[in-house]
Parts: sequence; structure tokens; C-alpha cells
Amino acid sequence: MRSFGYVQMGSIIHIKKQTIMKHFYGFTVLLVFILSGCNNRPKTTEYTNPFMVEEETICIPYRYPPEDSIDVNLEKYIVKKTLHPVFDSIIHSVETCPEFDSSRAGFTLIHEISKGYPLVTISIVKYTWCYNTARDNAIFFHKGYNFYYEGGFIDAFFEKTSEFVQFKGVDMDKYTSDFTLNTPGFYWRYILKKKRLQNIGYNNCNGWWSDEKYKGVY
Repeated sequence: MRSFGYVQMGSIIHIKKQTIMKHFYGFTVLLVFILSGCNNRPKTTEYTNPFMVEEETICIPYRYPPEDSIDVNLEKYIVKKTLHPVFDSIIHSVETCPEFDSSRAGFTLIHEISKGYPLVTISIVKYTWCYNTARDNAIFFHKGYNFYYEGGFIDAFFEKTSEFVQFKGVDMDKYTSDFTLNTPGFYWRYILKKKRLQNIGYNNCNGWWSDEKYKGVY
């Protein structure tokens, strides 16, 4: 009887093994079929620039129809070494800020005359792929980041080249700005004095500060 019971138990175990193997084989075939189907799906194209996120729209930062797009040629500048410490400091404060992902970020540099002062404002662009370059006239690069340049040329800090970088942008007559979407509100402001930049205010992860002397400048 013990021998019979042993044989019966062994048979049950053998049958269970066969059943498990059948289920495992069927599951494997189904998994291969699903993965094959996924691989056969058409791949989507990833656009970094010129910001096309769908075939029929442009995201900068809203969705615009293709007829509103224009080709933008930005002159490439080279930043001089005298300005490297300023940009190094800004980049460091951005990379160590936990509030957003700096790997997709860029910067804008706007040079303008305000209240008689030559004002330079550097701001963060959260997503370079969702930024309208139509407003800018130049671009430069520093430590892997794009700096979009708007305004008059500052020969004390930059060198011109014969190169241009092309982007897709949105016609400024059709463009509606939305600063809340593509910027966290971080900026650094400077007054240009004797070929040097004097900081007069900032707003970033380290806090906010403004020089009261230049309160009416911006």
C-alpha cells in the first residue's frame, strides 16, 4: 500500500509538472507575440529642435499650425573667458536646484537700455524644445547649454562668427507669450559698467535680492 501510495504521489507530481510546463510554454508564446507586435508599431520621431511635437502642430509653447512657423537663423557667438565665471556660477545654481530638471533647460540673455542703463538679464528656459527663437538674433553655447541672445551686441564679452544655427520658430505676429509655462521665474540682472557686469538683482533657488538703487531700472 505504501508502494502504491508512493507511485500515486509521484504520478500526481509528474502530471502537475506537465501542466505547469504547458502553461509556461503558452505564456512564453503569448509574450513573444505581444513583444513582436510592439516592435512592429511605427516609431515616433523625437524632436529636440525645431520643436515639432506632432505632425500638424508646433509647441512653442502653445500648439501652432505649420503655416505659422518660420525659419530662424541665429548668428553664433562665442563667449569670451572674462564672462565664464558669471555663467559658471549661474549654471551651478541651476544644476543644484531641486525644483526642476536642468538637463532640458537653457537660458536667454537680453541686452537692452532701460532708464539710460545698459541692462543685461539672464533667465532660465525650462524646455529648450518648447522655446520660440523668433524673438532672438543670436545664440551661444556654454558647458552644453543653449543661451539665446536678444539685443545689441556686446563686444566686450562676445565674439562674432560667420556661422548661423537654424531653428523652427513661430511668427511673432502669431505668437502668444506664456512665461508661466516655460520659465520658473528665475533670473539674474546686471548693469554693464566699464566692460564689467554689476549684479543688481536675482531670483533663484538661493533666494531673492534686488539693489534698491536700481529699483526703477526694470
